[in-house]
Amino acid sequence: MAYNQNYSQGSNDKVRFDLMEHIGVLAKKDNGWTKEVNIVAWNGGKAKVDIREWDPEHTRMTKGITLFEEEAETLVKALARRYGLRYINNAPRPEAAQSHTEAHTAAAEEPVAAAHAETQAAFDEQAEELPFDEAAEETAAGQS
Repeated sequence: MAYNQNYSQGSNDKVRFDLMEHIGVLAKKDNGWTKEVNIVAWNGGKAKVDIREWDPEHTRMTKGITLFEEEAETLVKALARRYGLRYINNAPRPEAAQSHTEAHTAAAEEPVAAAHAETQAAFDEQAEELPFDEAAEETAAGQS
């Protein structure tokens, strides 16, 4: 999927974007706008992970946030640390050369305990590389 568009909110602020890959919809409003995660290249720059709301035709958008790949990985790790691994176990891995459906079928066929152990081990190994915010951890622990 590639949307190559020029978007202008005013007379002097033309923005070019190339929506290179649709990753997922986070929310949908009654008016048809969707909050999405995509891979987008803005103004001819490097493609980044992009989170923002889009109109149904993907010609207009709200302000959003863009993340370099490394930042997106850090965000996923931080969210996994906060919310646990409940969303990670069945996710297809980008390096796998299989369709989305095949990835989910393969994950469903594996014993849940083995898949969880493998994912947990990989997560623990990668989480050690993250900067640790002790104050945030203490705040989160106090809210539990």
